[in-house]
Amino acid sequence: MNSRLALPLAPAPFALLILAYLLPGLVGHDLWKSEDAIGIGIVHQMLDHGRWLVPHLAGEPYWDDGPFHYWIAALTAKLFGFALAPHDGARLASGVVMAAVIALVYATGRELYGKLEGTGAVLTLLGCLGLLIHAHETLGEVSMLAGQALAWYGIAVLKREPYRGGWLLGLGLAVAALSKGLPAVIAPLGVALVAPFASPAWRRREYLPAMTQALLVFLVLGGGWIALAEQGVDGFLSAWWHANAEQITVPSATALGFWGETLAWATWPAWPLAAWTLWDARRRTFDPGTRILIAAVAAAFAVLLFLADPRDVYALPLLLPLSLLAGAGVPSLRRGAANALAWFGVMSAGFLGALVWVGWFAMTTGFPTAIARNFTRLEPGFAAQFSWMAFVPALAFTLAWLWLIVRSERTAPFRSVTFWAAGITLLWALAMTLILSWIDYGKSYWPVAIAMKKNIPEGTRCVESRGLDEAQRAIFDYRVEIVTQRVERYGDRRCPLLLVQAHLGDSDNLGPGWKFLWEGRRPRDRERYRLYQRIGGQP
Repeated sequence: MNSRLALPLAPAPFALLILAYLLPGLVGHDLWKSEDAIGIGIVHQMLDHGRWLVPHLAGEPYWDDGPFHYWIAALTAKLFGFALAPHDGARLASGVVMAAVIALVYATGRELYGKLEGTGAVLTLLGCLGLLIHAHETLGEVSMLAGQALAWYGIAVLKREPYRGGWLLGLGLAVAALSKGLPAVIAPLGVALVAPFASPAWRRREYLPAMTQALLVFLVLGGGWIALAEQGVDGFLSAWWHANAEQITVPSATALGFWGETLAWATWPAWPLAAWTLWDARRRTFDPGTRILIAAVAAAFAVLLFLADPRDVYALPLLLPLSLLAGAGVPSLRRGAANALAWFGVMSAGFLGALVWVGWFAMTTGFPTAIARNFTRLEPGFAAQFSWMAFVPALAFTLAWLWLIVRSERTAPFRSVTFWAAGITLLWALAMTLILSWIDYGKSYWPVAIAMKKNIPEGTRCVESRGLDEAQRAIFDYRVEIVTQRVERYGDRRCPLLLVQAHLGDSDNLGPGWKFLWEGRRPRDRERYRLYQRIGGQP
């Protein structure tokens, strides 16, 4: 009797793998200086200050994002407020939305190719290094990803059920635009318009009416939000349009170099698997799904090149069509290539996972002494304590990973993406259980915010700031209700207090008229915060 675990995984263990990927890291840690803090700051402004139509960050309109993801995050924060802190409850929205993304990627792969290809696309997406951290943050990009996934699914359905596909496409475009603005809809909308030219499968009499329907849905939903926001915020339309236009720029050599380096790791292992799909089909005519996905990858990449201020989070939209194209080639992957990726994933996850376990053991017991000393040096003052809440889930994740590796079929091509996705999941789960408290100790601004709050004279209503980035302003607003007036934006507002952020050793160059009140920083940061009071100033 064959006792091996069949691959691809059956629905139940496949769902457990997805949950193991999604859940760790959503709760149990403070705000860190990242896009996650900005998102939670926006949710805080919605829940505590009623700014629902237009995202606000620390009292100012935040034009980079739309409100859609933060509506969902505010809802989950409210629903789970009885058990979770608001920032933990808000992050649950990312888990919910990412589950929708995964379901839509599977549905799109199945629609374009079949069930196996849909499963391959999901496993490839879960294994992409550029998705891992951002999938667990409170980001507008997460719901933008869901909107684009819905749009790609709508395009796939258009060739079989045009009117249903039109509804799905229009709704997906609206969600994407309400999440990250107009640049988020360029790629799916462009591919939808050229689909009949890319493949005869989309050349149907109903295609034009279905596209008209999609555009109407998009315009009604998007236009409705714009109309409401224009009524609620003076000058909204002009500022929103200007912010969207500023996101597009002419590609530079610096940006091309950045994307060349970033995409090589952020889209791994999707890009080599997608290349295999094309290579495997080189001697025959590309099927309709492959043609559309080639257009989708090209469009997503083109949009990426024209985005201003390139950051790795902007690569997320490229992962969807690239993973779908990669998933199409997984079932036909040669045994040697499949084994190479599988065992690369096993060896990498096994080695790095063992390091995490050894590091946790050293922090908890003090042995080996050298390793424990290294962790202490990295985060001075941190005292590790044994926690069953961390140990038991970490042990369960590790044993489940070992069981999957040992019991799986040895010749299935799906070993490649399954082992890789499982390895990424294991490493993330171990980091978010065993060493989460150590990571949180170094990244949390909670002690700094509390110390600063204690040194602000009671009744002070105006605090200026210099040098704070958006994440820091969001953290101070959320944690201690300190909303600063930025000198860089508003000039000198004659506030009685000034908060300056700079690096150790830098001079603040304030000149006469200020009295030093307080200085603080995180344990190993070179960033430090100084609070000054204007001499003769009133709260």
